[in-house]
This record gives sequence, C-alpha cells and structure tokens, in this order.
Amino acid sequence: GAPDGFVLAYGSPVQPGRLGRASVVDIAPTILYFFGLPVGRDMEGFARTELFRATFTAERPVTYIPSYGR
Repeated sequence: GAPDGFVLAYGSPVQPGRLGRASVVDIAPTILYFFGLPVGRDMEGFARTELFRATFTAERPVTYIPSYGR
C-alpha cells in the first residue's frame, strides 16, 4: 500500500542503467552490502547486488549475520 518511489545511485561501483522493480525493504540490506557489512538474516529485504558493476560484486560477496538485535 506504499506509494511508488525510486532509488538513485551514483558512483564508480554502480552499474549504469535501470534496476528492476524493488521494494523499500531492500534499501537497508543494499546499503549494508555496499559498505561491506553483513546483512541480517532477519531483514525482510535483500541486497540488490545487480545495482553494482560485476567488478565490484566479484570482490565483495554478500555476507550475513543472524540479526542486528531487533
């Protein structure tokens, strides 16, 4: 029921083009991934790695922790 929105990403690690449909709950996991931090397994969203160039994702696999203590 939330309104539509958009994400704007800029920088050398970002893949040019449009990202497919995503959800607001993907934002936090994607930001954690970008900063090299693990994604909480209890988070609703997931890291949108397709936002980044292959050279960036090849060096940075998605890592996980059980929770950030919600």
